[in-house]
Amino acid sequence: MLNMSIIVNRFIYYLKQLNKEIPMNRRETMKKMILAGGGIVATPAWLQAWHPESLPESVDLFSNEESQMITKIVDAILPASDDGVGGLSVGVDQFLERLFSRCYEKPEQENIRRQLSRLNDLARDQTGMPFLDCDSNQQIRALEQMAVSPEKAESDFFELIKSETIRGFRTSREVMTRYYKYRVAPGKYFGCVQVEIQ
Repeated sequence: MLNMSIIVNRFIYYLKQLNKEIPMNRRETMKKMILAGGGIVATPAWLQAWHPESLPESVDLFSNEESQMITKIVDAILPASDDGVGGLSVGVDQFLERLFSRCYEKPEQENIRRQLSRLNDLARDQTGMPFLDCDSNQQIRALEQMAVSPEKAESDFFELIKSETIRGFRTSREVMTRYYKYRVAPGKYFGCVQVEIQ
């Protein structure tokens, strides 16, 4: 792993190589670089090419109802396609629970729980039923209403859960290997192959 001072020194070196003057606040730039480097170092290894069996054990952050709501949200955002692959089939709901309980700070966790409760209230206002009792179209309408809400906390929650759902799906082992054709070492060299001359 690279030492942070090496990264900072390289960055400063490349800036000096530019023959033009770049207006910048060095203190702010250094803070951003250190935070970005710290984020890379602090990112858990299980976030890349994960599968449900590789996820760490769950911390009981969410109630049973909240866990079921996360499952329904994942299914609404990434429903199963014709070949049966969707958010639930690769375990994105489990991924989100682990991500929120292990990688988010207490205030963010509390906000997620508050917004799940708010989503339940929106579904009740629209249909007279809680979110879990609604059919998939009603659930999607409640999520859409949250997405365009004038309240920043609600629209931010929708953007967060949507982006993390997509990230969980894209970084799952099944999607990376089956659809992106990810290989650990691409460009394998085959030294001895038959060549057909035409």
